[in-house]
Amino acid sequence: MRPLVGDAGGSTVKASREHRVSTDPSGLVRISGGKYTTFRVMARDVVDAAVGRGMATARPSRTDELPLIGAATRPDLDRLAARLATGAGMDARAAKALVDRHGTEATAVLALGRELDLVRPLGAGIDQLEAEVAWAARHELAGSLDDVLARRMRLVQVLPDRGESIAPRVAELLGAELGWDAARQGSEVTSYLETARLADDRLILALDQGTTSSRAIAFDHDGRRVATAQQAFEQRFPSPGHVTHDPEAIWSSQLAVARQVVAEVGGPDRIAAIGIANQRETTIVWDRATGKTVADAIVWQSRITAAACDTLRAAGHESLFRERTGLPLDAYFSGPKIAHILDAPGSDGSTDLRARAERGELAFGTVDSFLLWRLTGGRIHATDVSNASRTLLFDIRRLAWDGELLGLVGVPRAVLPEVRPTSGAFGETDPAIFGRPIPIAGLAGDQQAALFGQAGFEPGRAKNTYGTGAFLLLNTGTRAIASSHGLLTTIGWRLEPDGPVTYALEGSVFSAGSAVQWLRDGLGIIERSEDVEALASKVQDSRGVYLVPAFTGLGAPYWDPYARGAIVGLTRATGRAELARATLDSIAHQVADVLTAMEADATLRLETLRVDGGAAANDLLLEIQADLLEVPVERPTVRETTALGAAYLAGLAIGFWRDLGELAANWHLDRRFEPSMTPEQRAAARRSWARAVDRSRSWVDSAEIE
Repeated sequence: MRPLVGDAGGSTVKASREHRVSTDPSGLVRISGGKYTTFRVMARDVVDAAVGRGMATARPSRTDELPLIGAATRPDLDRLAARLATGAGMDARAAKALVDRHGTEATAVLALGRELDLVRPLGAGIDQLEAEVAWAARHELAGSLDDVLARRMRLVQVLPDRGESIAPRVAELLGAELGWDAARQGSEVTSYLETARLADDRLILALDQGTTSSRAIAFDHDGRRVATAQQAFEQRFPSPGHVTHDPEAIWSSQLAVARQVVAEVGGPDRIAAIGIANQRETTIVWDRATGKTVADAIVWQSRITAAACDTLRAAGHESLFRERTGLPLDAYFSGPKIAHILDAPGSDGSTDLRARAERGELAFGTVDSFLLWRLTGGRIHATDVSNASRTLLFDIRRLAWDGELLGLVGVPRAVLPEVRPTSGAFGETDPAIFGRPIPIAGLAGDQQAALFGQAGFEPGRAKNTYGTGAFLLLNTGTRAIASSHGLLTTIGWRLEPDGPVTYALEGSVFSAGSAVQWLRDGLGIIERSEDVEALASKVQDSRGVYLVPAFTGLGAPYWDPYARGAIVGLTRATGRAELARATLDSIAHQVADVLTAMEADATLRLETLRVDGGAAANDLLLEIQADLLEVPVERPTVRETTALGAAYLAGLAIGFWRDLGELAANWHLDRRFEPSMTPEQRAAARRSWARAVDRSRSWVDSAEIE
């Protein structure tokens, strides 16, 4: 133990390296202070003190002089491991693990195993398990499951699931040595699992890279936030309908908040793994040799590639893209954005980007892939199936990049990342970033991550995220349902390399939270985005005013890049409160448009809608939403479900959580909003909204946004 303070007037540094032995009247020997690396000297002094009280004559302890059982120099141990691997026919990794745990006594453990005819590999780095358990019981005084798993073999630290998967087998083996019956074995397993869980203070770090800010959140085993940090970055609007980001701002902001959270929770040793969720479709291209980006990122909201999509549509390719990718030909998606970057001058004025891409010198990635590249020091160029499915280049049934689509869009195959499952080992962070490597074990597009974080694991489960846009996803299980109502057929996730793919239907609304930001930044009628609720609550309704926030066109189910924002129904009685109410109404109406299409495609009636995102804190919005949907709306206690989903995906990969059932148990209801609007009121409001949308459609032509 190291004392927190030293003696009065003394140095804490000195106090932390000294120890003091004392004996109370009862004969109890105590030791305080000291240092872990001097434990043998400390043990000597304690033994001497104890023996000195109970024996008239005693020899001094030699604890600090005698070699530990099994001790040897590292080269000697390495040579022993090599001999076991060759002479005993053991796997080299298993031999090294055995020698690391038992030193020169590894040969005795192996001999015991042969004597008992128990030696056989069990995998997971725990070969010769039976022999080691017998050795612990016979020679090391092991008397409980915890003695073996946590103390002697340290499997609680070595195995990803802290030894939980092998606890029953070890209890059976130890019980055979110690005479336990089945009931005792069961109680030992229960006790150990509880101890291991309570002792596990590790966390999962979620990196939630969004459209307007980067966030990092550390979650504990119960799915609770332990620490969080967030940093906004610049939004760029080079021309009407075109939106870009500085990739370096994305990276620097995400790195800063990640480091802040890691420091806040006590350092990298507490982080078991990292999961990444990202703004989807946003497109980045960089130089493989230098890691430098060649142009600004083209953001998912940008309509700069609308004309290119029109050309493909006019050539009759729309049905091909729909069939293979589940997506319409729209500027929303990544593929045309890649081609645009390669055909435009680079940030440095270079005009040879396409040629460099074809030579394999450049790499493309959505934000997840870009962050993975940077975090691993340029070692890993990969993405997951959920992000790949948003490019217009990926066949969502064959789970592969499609050569024909690549040729039509004009994207060289050489720039593409490897596509992997959503949950799994993607690599480790460069040690220089956090001080030690941390596994990166989950990647997912933000909306798929939010559905996962909402425990939407079963077909028929749906969620809506209110962010910059609004995104409604419905789990359709292993069926990729083709939409005939303007929705997207997309991949939700794949948890294992050979496992099933979970698909979803999605409706993407381009302007939700951004409409509230326009009230704040464009009109100046509120100071903060959260002020919109109080202002809108001053009126019973919008008094016939309808706002269509088509600032960058309309998404699902209209897919009109040429629509533009409109306000209709203005009178002299219209004021700030009516505009605020109309803005909240517009968000709810757009979600209702999507849900109507979704129910038609999936031939089902949604029973409840789970919601999350920043605007989910707005009670008035959720009341309006429940009214327009005629469906109860449920808000969970943890609203950062995008980050939570990324954490869940990473945690599953390393055994931090056992299964989906354990994750579902973490979901808790904060509040349920019930519909109260009459059918007549609802129908009238929906008719007026449809008329307002019609007036915003096809407002500009392609020349105005090129």
